Amino acid sequence: MKATLKITARLHVTIAYEDVASGKRAKELFDRIASILGGDFEIKTHMWKFDVLGIPQLLEMAVDDAKTSDVVVIASTNPSEPPPHVGEWIERWLPGQGEVRGALVSLCEIGSGNLFTLPAISSYCRRIARRVGMMFFCDRDPEVNADAGADYSEVIHRRADTVSPVIEQILHAATKSPVLAHP
Repeated sequence: MKATLKITARLHVTIAYEDVASGKRAKELFDRIASILGGDFEIKTHMWKFDVLGIPQLLEMAVDDAKTSDVVVIASTNPSEPPPHVGEWIERWLPGQGEVRGALVSLCEIGSGNLFTLPAISSYCRRIARRVGMMFFCDRDPEVNADAGADYSEVIHRRADTVSPVIEQILHAATKSPVLAHP
């Protein structure tokens, strides 16, 4: 008898990426998360290249995907703020008052050159997330780099103590909320 896979929860993720390298990196991150979570959890991913967000018909489709996502990722190799049409896309899917907030993630392959400051694109995403009450995650966190003299394993454990509860909240919301637990 063949076992059947029972999916108990889904996490919807929209990834906007600058180039193939940044898109691949973001997709691989969520593939690793899916493998860690195991078979009871599915991650559904929509991917949009920055360039196509400048095409009105595709922009609308990307806005719809982001509006129904639990997590939106902005992945870039350029540390500058995103192009204007990407900013327009972001503004159009942001949650309104009383809507489920989810999480905004910034992945920037190349940093600002300063270990103690965020790349401009990550600062932009953090400002957006704070403005609308979304959780914010970033791979170039100056708080981690500020501890560069400390034992890195200690830094990771401290970060895990703060980030793990937030991730648990996302996962819990995805399994319980009718908005997040998409069919």
